[in-house]
Amino acid sequence: MKYLLFLALAFPFSTLFAQQLLWTTSEKSGEKYIPIKTVSDKVLDFHEHYKYYYDGSGFSKNSFIKSFESSSSYKKISDESVWEELKEIVKTINTPTVVAFKDNLGNGSVVFVIFISKENVDMLTFSNNLEENAILTNSYKKEEFRKWFNSFLK
Repeated sequence: MKYLLFLALAFPFSTLFAQQLLWTTSEKSGEKYIPIKTVSDKVLDFHEHYKYYYDGSGFSKNSFIKSFESSSSYKKISDESVWEELKEIVKTINTPTVVAFKDNLGNGSVVFVIFISKENVDMLTFSNNLEENAILTNSYKKEEFRKWFNSFLK
């Protein structure tokens, strides 16, 4: 749930945030656009660089919103307009859109990769910090990861 908090506080389409936008498949963003067909290779670069990833996939848009609003993280948001802006973005995107941004949580960098489709929100987080539910990135499972990851892009 803490990664959902960072999503809400750091969503890169907003000009309100200082996190580092790495790239997006949204041509509307006006910056750092990449075609969706190159996303898999870009994400595999993160897979090779970081030791762990965290699977935040499997949300419908509604369950993503409800899950966050029922979390303790939601109560920590000091500016509710930030959450309202994110909610509106999530609700209105109807074409597959992927965004990657980098942040530092105080103990090293993390990369968030967020997939928004017509009906779903999926998120992966890459980090070198071992925390609960970490999945080890390793070269011998790279192709398995690629196949799993590409399922988000369909």
